[in-house]
Formats: sequence, structure tokens, C-alpha cells
Amino acid sequence: MSPRPPLRECTVGYSNLNVLQGSGIPCTSVTELASESGCGKTQLCLQLLLCARLLESQGGLSSASLCLFSKPPFPLSRLQSFSLSLDTNRVDSLLLNPPVFDSDRADRDQLDRGPVLL
Repeated sequence: MSPRPPLRECTVGYSNLNVLQGSGIPCTSVTELASESGCGKTQLCLQLLLCARLLESQGGLSSASLCLFSKPPFPLSRLQSFSLSLDTNRVDSLLLNPPVFDSDRADRDQLDRGPVLL
């Protein structure tokens, strides 16, 4: 039997939270965030959205990600302000042409864009 490959994790961007989670959020499972309103769930999701685009050497995944929000509008200005703390061209390119899909204004043809956004 061959050994299992190491579990990939994505940094959360905050060393104290990474320590609590191991070295980040595991990529092979679903992680649920549940708490009171105003506790930072959206902030953490936006941070992960950016960190996933970081190079693996920076604790990221060198990959795309998809974040679903149930309450419009998408907090693009918050995402842009978080990006200022990350010095990377990959994050900058994401923010120049953000892959935001608004289901409230979507027509049937736009529903096919989900895979393209990734």
C-alpha cells in the first residue's frame, strides 16, 4: 500500500488562526463557519478567497476559488481592501476583473459561467 499524499492546506493569512487549524484550512473537506452575526465569517471567507490564489511557497494553493454569498451585494470593496495586505500579482489580476456572479441579476445563460469563473 502506498503512503497517502500529504494533506494540502491553505493559509488563512493570519498566523494565530493557522496555528489553531494546523497550518491552514484543509482542502479535501468542507469547513463550516458558524457564529453570531458580526463575528468575522465574511472576512475570513474573503481572506481565504485571496489566499487560495497565493503561490504554494506563500501558503496558498496557486489556484482559483469560488465563494458563494447568500446576501447580495458581493462585498467587493472589502475584498479589494484585504488585497492591499497581500503583495502578489495573482491577487491584483483577480481584482482588476473580479469573477463575481450575481444570482439576483442572472439570466439562464449566465448560470453556465460558474465553471468559467474558476
